[in-house]
Amino acid sequence: MKRFLLIVVVLMLCACPAWAQDVELTIDQVAVNGDAAPEMKNGMVFVPVRVVSEMLDAEVWYSGKEVAIRAGETKIRLTIGGEQVQINGEQVSLGAASYVKDGRTFVPVHFVGEALGCEVHYSRGKGDYVSIMPPYRKINDVTPVCMQRQECYTLGGRTQKYWSNLCSRKVYEILTAATGEEVTAPVREAQDYYGLLRYSFLDAYDRPIGVFSVHRAAFAEFVPQGALLFDEIADKWYAFDESALEDIGKWLDATYSNVVSDDWM
Repeated sequence: MKRFLLIVVVLMLCACPAWAQDVELTIDQVAVNGDAAPEMKNGMVFVPVRVVSEMLDAEVWYSGKEVAIRAGETKIRLTIGGEQVQINGEQVSLGAASYVKDGRTFVPVHFVGEALGCEVHYSRGKGDYVSIMPPYRKINDVTPVCMQRQECYTLGGRTQKYWSNLCSRKVYEILTAATGEEVTAPVREAQDYYGLLRYSFLDAYDRPIGVFSVHRAAFAEFVPQGALLFDEIADKWYAFDESALEDIGKWLDATYSNVVSDDWM
């Protein structure tokens, strides 16, 4: 009787769709955790399309059951529940139907990764591991692998490191876009301005590619610029649009919940 019951249980498990909760996904070496975790269904790994797309610096829009994704020149359209998508107007098969779970739209990981120009790697161990690697791009002809963000306080500071080429490039782009014309170095730097944040972009050998510190005016009414950016390697000062710091903070909060280090000095 016991053997009969055991056989019945095994057959029931085999008949059920193959779901697993121990799939680990990394995007540019950053783990995707929490309610955005991937899952296995019928032997395929599915991921939430918005989370993955935005981590790959793509934009996502919804209109009813239609989903549109844009990354540079690549435009993708898909219908929730369908197996076909359009990539730049060309019809392509997903290999399995997209679906909605807990308010998120899931698609096969190989589709969203490869459609956005990334390499997708699978490995098996104690669990299932999937890695999405976007193409590495350079800053000043050098490949950055880490962005270090330091908050400056009167006593000490806080340092966070993001081990990601994609993260490094995105923050660098926001900073440079907010950088204005070159200005004369403040004569009374310590009195007129105080250090707010410092961004360092590092290569694979922990060498700085670029180091930029943001300084805020202590009394904005007495100085020409309310905020300045100091290029520490070039030893030059620039006018700076401080609203870029909010843009960087929002992007990091929305995209990277996995910080390799968070240290107080």
